[in-house]
Amino acid sequence: MPGQHPQDGQLYGLASLTPAELAEITSAATGRAIGSASTRVTSIPYDWGSPATAGLWQVVASGPDAQAAGPVSYTYFVKLLRHPRRWPGLAHLPDQASRDEFVGYFPWRFELDMYQCGIGDVLPAGMRTPRLHHVKRARAALRQSGDP
Repeated sequence: MPGQHPQDGQLYGLASLTPAELAEITSAATGRAIGSASTRVTSIPYDWGSPATAGLWQVVASGPDAQAAGPVSYTYFVKLLRHPRRWPGLAHLPDQASRDEFVGYFPWRFELDMYQCGIGDVLPAGMRTPRLHHVKRARAALRQSGDP
């Protein structure tokens, strides 16, 4: 069922960037140097049962143009991926063998792997992948009690 996840703010913290990082990425995306970026974050409702997706947000970054040409604003789609062993629905699989098989098989990094393999370079004319601006790894932050 689509809706706001109760831990949405905490999850966004794993994906968020500092104002300086966001200003640097936004400057590169717009081709205009900006000062420190401010943000407006909106959770995007979706089916929270997705094993690989921990959260989705629309982030609007804005800041002053360093050349005084007016304000700069850019909108990002932020997606937080998670390993399937952290998927809350895993507990609904019937037994440990099923859970182990699912965790070992599920291609949770598929979208990121597609970007990094260069598939965008071989797509037919008129097709493209969305632009990937930044990848942030939050492995240590995602550890749960009892994880290795």
